[in-house]
Amino acid sequence: MANQSDDNQLQIIDISLSTPALITAFDIVAADEGITVCYLNDTVYVGTAKSSSGTEFHIIDVTDRNAPLFVGDLEIGDDVNGIFVKGDIAYLATGDSDELIIVNITNPANPSISSGFAAAGDSEDGKTVYLVGDTLYLGRLQGGRHTDHHEFHVIDVSDPLTPINLGSIDLQADLSDIRVRNNLIFMATSDPNNEFQIWDISDPSNMTLFASFNFPQDATGIDYEDNIVYVSVRSNDALRIITSGP
Repeated sequence: MANQSDDNQLQIIDISLSTPALITAFDIVAADEGITVCYLNDTVYVGTAKSSSGTEFHIIDVTDRNAPLFVGDLEIGDDVNGIFVKGDIAYLATGDSDELIIVNITNPANPSISSGFAAAGDSEDGKTVYLVGDTLYLGRLQGGRHTDHHEFHVIDVSDPLTPINLGSIDLQADLSDIRVRNNLIFMATSDPNNEFQIWDISDPSNMTLFASFNFPQDATGIDYEDNIVYVSVRSNDALRIITSGP
């Protein structure tokens, strides 16, 4: 878990118990509050808020859950709101002018920025990232000066040095989380009439709305498993479970 505090930003919890129990609270020195985590192969990647004197992307070895080890970090210069890791590459959704930052983690003790992608608009922070093959899906917040600045982007990252935008959608709402299955993308948004949205992304240059669902509050997170979608909502029945039926 990412702890929203500037102390013990990473917390490891045993959920095998009837009452979940904290195993370890790990303090990332000189970092601000925790925002997001990504786990892969006994390594946790932590994104933290913008720091005036520290770093925002952190790599931690959790082979021993009781004694995590700091491995390396990288100065991003803004909030790291979302992380997706595949192989030796970490994809970050950030509050930087490059809403997508691609990081080479071949040497985890010394990660380095490979490239970035700046979408149109200067106030829509990157919020979430999801990768399928060589295609990355980026979600952004709406921002304060919204003028046809698209919150959803499909990006070709087959060459991590040169990301290419394949298509985008102007949702006119925060896009807080996404999951992709086959030709459909499932979105958690702040659209007051369609907080849960499904889009057909078969053709990234011409994506179409497939279905939607109205909740009484903003959708904040999403996951998908076995034809069931789990959506977290800001309040009023904070967990929604959705399926397509028999």
